[in-house]
Amino acid sequence: MVEIKAIPTGSSGNGNIKIRRASQTETYYGGIAPPPRQNYEPTIKEKMCFKAITFMKSYNNYSFEELRYSSPIQTRVTESLYAQDMEDGTFSVHWTPNAVGSYCLTVTIDGILLESVSCVKEGSIPPPAHGL
Repeated sequence: MVEIKAIPTGSSGNGNIKIRRASQTETYYGGIAPPPRQNYEPTIKEKMCFKAITFMKSYNNYSFEELRYSSPIQTRVTESLYAQDMEDGTFSVHWTPNAVGSYCLTVTIDGILLESVSCVKEGSIPPPAHGL
C-alpha cells in the first residue's frame, strides 16, 4: 500500500499552518469601520454576473487589499494523495493543491516512511520522480 501526503511547509506538526494575518477589529479604513463579515455571493447588475467581492454592496468602499487584510485566518491542511499502481513497479500521482503555497511530499510504502522527501514550491516543477 502506497500513501502520499502533501504537507504545507512550515507546518507545526499537525499539518496546519496559518496563511493569512488575523483581522484587527479596532482598525479603521479611511475613516470607515472594518468590512462586515458576510458570506460571498455573486452580484448581478444589468444582466451581467460579477464574481468579485468588491461588487457586493457592503464591500463597495473597500479595496481588495483591505478586504484580504481583514479576512479571517485560513489554514492549509495536509492533503492525502492517491497513487495509481501502473503494474510495472511504478506508481502515478496526479495532484492539484487545494491552496497556493509550498509543500513537502512524503511517501509511505506498506507503513514504512521513505527517507527522501520532495519539496514543491509554488510555481515550480518538481524534480523527475524516482520509481517508488
